[in-house]
Amino acid sequence: MHSQAINRGDTVKERLSFLVQYLRNPKEVGALLPSGSAISSLMTREINPSHGPVLELGPGTGSFTRAILARGIRADDLTLVETNTEFCSLLQRDFPGVHVHCMNAADIATSDMFGGRQVGAVVCGVPFLLLKPGEATAILKSVFEVMRPDAALYQVTYGFTHPFPRDVLRELDLVATHRGRTLLNAPPASVYRLMRRSASGLCH
Repeated sequence: MHSQAINRGDTVKERLSFLVQYLRNPKEVGALLPSGSAISSLMTREINPSHGPVLELGPGTGSFTRAILARGIRADDLTLVETNTEFCSLLQRDFPGVHVHCMNAADIATSDMFGGRQVGAVVCGVPFLLLKPGEATAILKSVFEVMRPDAALYQVTYGFTHPFPRDVLRELDLVATHRGRTLLNAPPASVYRLMRRSASGLCH
């Protein structure tokens, strides 16, 4: 009973923190509330310990982070990249041992944060629908430079199609495939998997 009360309290604090940051910078945060357990499970169901190191972009208050760790990824095999300084402080406090970087995801390829290893999976909460095509290109190009050739990026979206500009996908030769949708989230959300065309099994 006591632990359940604590968990409910933590959830309320997390939602309030998320809402405050959204009101301060809606483009950066991208949603009114943190993601729920249903979409978190959908986002991470194809990830396992063999994918380490794993990268998470835009983790916010850590909904997907918890789900990634629950999939068996070691804390020291998980790197979080977040631009919001308040969220960065919360993530450092709540996830000891996880690598937290407060920076723009477009700069990932220029920083050696993985010790020469290639990333096996990326979980992404970046609101691509709110980004300019140039910003989306810079982020995806940088991220795919540090990923294994067959690695995938898993993207959450609240729209009815993938949120990536089609010109950007063509430029980077990437393919987005729908992996599922859940109504048990506020708002309902979908997951798309983004891969290099050469690894997706699709022809040009």
